[in-house]
Amino acid sequence: MYGLADMSVGPFWITAERLKMASFTVPFIYDKTFLVIKRPGNKNNLRVQTTKVLAPFTTGVWILLFLIMLFSALLSVWFSTHTQEARNQSFEEMSGRRKKVYARLALDSFLQKGNYFFSAGVDYDENASLPNKCLMFGFGFFILITVSAYVANLAAFLTRNITEIKSVEGVVSAGLTICAHSAIEHELKMAWPKGNFINGSKGFHEMVDSYDQDQCEVLAVGWEDTSINLALMEKFCERDLVFTKSVFVEIPMAFPIRPELASDMSYWMFQGERFHDITYANEKNEYSKENEGWSGWSCNVHLSEEGAKPSDKYDRITVTMMLFPLIFFSVFAFLAILIQVFHQNRIKQHRGDCLGSVHASLVNQIYEKSSKKIVIA
Repeated sequence: MYGLADMSVGPFWITAERLKMASFTVPFIYDKTFLVIKRPGNKNNLRVQTTKVLAPFTTGVWILLFLIMLFSALLSVWFSTHTQEARNQSFEEMSGRRKKVYARLALDSFLQKGNYFFSAGVDYDENASLPNKCLMFGFGFFILITVSAYVANLAAFLTRNITEIKSVEGVVSAGLTICAHSAIEHELKMAWPKGNFINGSKGFHEMVDSYDQDQCEVLAVGWEDTSINLALMEKFCERDLVFTKSVFVEIPMAFPIRPELASDMSYWMFQGERFHDITYANEKNEYSKENEGWSGWSCNVHLSEEGAKPSDKYDRITVTMMLFPLIFFSVFAFLAILIQVFHQNRIKQHRGDCLGSVHASLVNQIYEKSSKKIVIA
């Protein structure tokens, strides 16, 4: 800026303000500014453990299960022989008790359907009506798929280690104060205009001091420059601060240089990378092999829990995934309703049919009549 040097060697961020003051070579690396937080602890309270049990299904699926059980319970009450007997009683006998009787039957039927779900199956009642058997056929298939999907997904969620991991989005939405380097103030505010940044620090050590003075709750720290700063990493270890995988911004790094030299230097940097594999990352790795002390931090400054497991391992079952068993159940429920309507119309017309309950006594009578016909023949 003052014309005293031709070039500065070091990992300098290319920012809008710096481009007004000096020229730069081509970027040799892109520095990611990560969210740095206090290492979170594992949460093992009752609420978290309860959430694990419910986690295999989304809220929509749990609501769907409740509605399926309620719908099945109401249809079962309609199909049941107890309800038919209640209808056959005189209105005077049922006066004031009709709603209570139906409510009690509906409650019993709902609890029965819940027990079916918990036991992963349905009871086969050979004396039930044909509509009720059709309903239970579809309901049983729905239970089979639902329970199988829940059990298959439950083990992964029960063994999951839930931590208080925070992301940049969560920090910004919560309005937490963020200590950041003043050199990238404009870039941070452009990327996160709602972020509550404290940009007075001229260096990373000053940012840690601001954190100690409770001026901020989290930090925004670039990795490429700070990762070789042993003193700074030790400060992070002492305060139990860790890098998350959540990124604020990604800023290019290059060498400030006189404008007339920028083209030539950029050319040789490009040639060195292309033909001799000379890059910042490679040189940094070579330095780490020759000087093991720089990376010998007393703690792990990375939040290793984050991203340790594949994200698809914790995919939850959604209503869309349950579409086929839902359709299967709906088809047989609709078929059961049609049969019941047809059955009731036949009864009103005083015409017999074979769609109602099949009692053992009726079966015995049919068997006895058939036997007599055979003997006479």
